[in-house]
Amino acid sequence: MRQLSKPYIHFLLYKCIFLSFKMEHKIYPVIKSEEETKEFINNEVDKALQESRIKEMLEKKAALEKDLKHYKKLKSTWNRIDLGLKIGGGILVGSMTIAGVVCGVVVAPHLLIPILAPQVPIIIGTVEGGLATVLIGLNIGVTSRKKKYHKEKCKIVQSYLT
Repeated sequence: MRQLSKPYIHFLLYKCIFLSFKMEHKIYPVIKSEEETKEFINNEVDKALQESRIKEMLEKKAALEKDLKHYKKLKSTWNRIDLGLKIGGGILVGSMTIAGVVCGVVVAPHLLIPILAPQVPIIIGTVEGGLATVLIGLNIGVTSRKKKYHKEKCKIVQSYLT
């Protein structure tokens, strides 16, 4: 290893000390006074930034309100469809029941052809059972799921808005 001479060592120390005074090393951050902080907050650039944030937040709120209105409209539509299926199904099943009773009890003894007498109520009962099954399947399978989905969407959007 090479030995350094004393003048060279002094030169290096002098250079290090000189450079350290020249460079301002700060260990801690500069704490601004209250006036400087207020001035920074009231700065025009900061105001513009706040205004753009407010504008963006209002745009997001408007989009959420539009989605909420859309989901409420869909929810009410599916509620009306569900109610229509329930009422229409009840009317159809009731009318088929009345037709089955009329054909089986009132008309069957008066038919001249005895082969058709037992088959008419059986056909009407089969159609009634199939109709009831289809309407209940539509009501439970489709409309209930759609109503639940749109109700959940409305809740989620409302929670974002509040």
